Amino acid sequence: MNGLERVMTALRLQEPDRVPHFERVAKKIREAILPGASEEDFVAHLDLDGVRFIDRTHSWSYEMVDESKKIKRDQWGGLVRYTSEDNPVPTEPAIKSEKDLETYVLPDPDEEWRYDYLRQLVKRFKGERAIVVGVTDIFALGRENFLGDVGYFRAMVKNPDFIDRANEVMLDYQLRYMRNCIDLGVDIFWVNGDWAMTERPMV
Repeated sequence: MNGLERVMTALRLQEPDRVPHFERVAKKIREAILPGASEEDFVAHLDLDGVRFIDRTHSWSYEMVDESKKIKRDQWGGLVRYTSEDNPVPTEPAIKSEKDLETYVLPDPDEEWRYDYLRQLVKRFKGERAIVVGVTDIFALGRENFLGDVGYFRAMVKNPDFIDRANEVMLDYQLRYMRNCIDLGVDIFWVNGDWAMTERPMV
């Protein structure tokens, strides 16, 4: 079995020839193991069964706001701060009020550049390794980048209609994004983020 066959067999709840494995490895770890290697070269080096395309890293746009503090504005309009890790830390949400949402302009999921790296992965690995696209779930996107933790959690209790409207905006983007990825040849979607249950203490 090749990597794609192995992963798809496991997802069908059948037994592959071995346990399939794939993961996105942080840049500093890749560099320590295989200096100078690209993500795809590292996948081939470790003979991973799949390769991941991450929305935040590979398809979102970022605009520099304060280079000295490593602060950028993400495509949703919120501010994020970069550290020594691969993913930035959200510091200020895009939407602070219902009025902001009324005038909000959604990023364009159909911009061709968003899929340049995905096309590279498809060209190199299609049919051999599972091409896995990570899509941030609406709850994580809403509380991290769109409304912020406090704004999102507070509105869940005090203004649930606002949450529904905000979720619809984000979902519209994500569904169009996913359709574009399907058209380009993705094998699997990995919906990532934090999930919450109503019976738990926090949410």
